[in-house]
Amino acid sequence: MKRVLLVILALVSVLRAVSAQDFSRRAMLENITNNIILPSNDALLESIAILQTAVVAFQADPSEDALVTMQDAWKASLLAWQPASLVGLRDVMSIHYRIFKWPTKEEFIEKFIAGEDILDARFAVGQGSNSVGLPAMEYLIFHPDGNEAVLDTFVESPRRADYLMALADDLVSNATQLQQYWQVQAPYFAALDGDGSSLSSGVSVVTNELLANLEGQAK
Repeated sequence: MKRVLLVILALVSVLRAVSAQDFSRRAMLENITNNIILPSNDALLESIAILQTAVVAFQADPSEDALVTMQDAWKASLLAWQPASLVGLRDVMSIHYRIFKWPTKEEFIEKFIAGEDILDARFAVGQGSNSVGLPAMEYLIFHPDGNEAVLDTFVESPRRADYLMALADDLVSNATQLQQYWQVQAPYFAALDGDGSSLSSGVSVVTNELLANLEGQAK
């Protein structure tokens, strides 16, 4: 629901702005880039780095306290992902999908854990987006029967912690790539605007992305 409200508010703001006379569309795009896109990607990387640290701590001490700390860090990362995901340009959608794509292929994850491959960041990079990212991590660290059930799964299968660490490392890598992409592309994004009427203009890109996000939330 929070994500839907974010998309609706952003879309309304864009549509109102582009319909106003004597409004600088380029200035609007620069504002979106500098005050929404760049800060949200910085915040996402920061939160995921904290999550990675929590995973390291849990791997060293798989206690309930460490689990709760890790769960809280995961929730913070999910919240940070909401604004960062609002503008998913074609160039970065592959990164977006590796951070968050649902539904998770739980059977694939269990197959990896039951296998003999080394479960590290290199392994995670080679897996599909439905087996990595925040949803895959959610599958590992939450359980309908509570935290005791979560801890039991890690005791029963120590390789779960290895895959969890691989997911955390992969998340940091992808959040870093996303941040770096926008740091490079930010000056060019507003320059896509022209008069705002072209399908390739920055205004059209933002509007289309917000509509796509809203449509996706309605499904």
